[in-house]
Amino acid sequence: MAEQSKPGSGNLNRLIQSLAVAQHNRMVRELQAGGYKWGPKHDKTKKLSPWLAPWHSLNEQIKKEYMAQAAKIPDIVDEAGYALVSAGAMTRLGLLGDAAEEKQTKGA
Repeated sequence: MAEQSKPGSGNLNRLIQSLAVAQHNRMVRELQAGGYKWGPKHDKTKKLSPWLAPWHSLNEQIKKEYMAQAAKIPDIVDEAGYALVSAGAMTRLGLLGDAAEEKQTKGA
């Protein structure tokens, strides 16, 4: 994975943060679908989980766990022979239409 000092590392850090938040939101949906509610400690019997807090309210340890998981994704993609490329870069290269970039911009 790119190190802090390498060019574009700011973009990589933003990507990792976005992936971590997306993973958190997916986990929240799954837990809620399973009947879980927020609780200060995870309790399978009572279906309580501290992971149901909004991202900005999560404790730093939980955020670090999500960030560690997300940080592995670029390496996994690279090892599989693929590359992560932004929609904006794809559009500039003529590989993606303007409508897709507009959708990406609105979603940000």
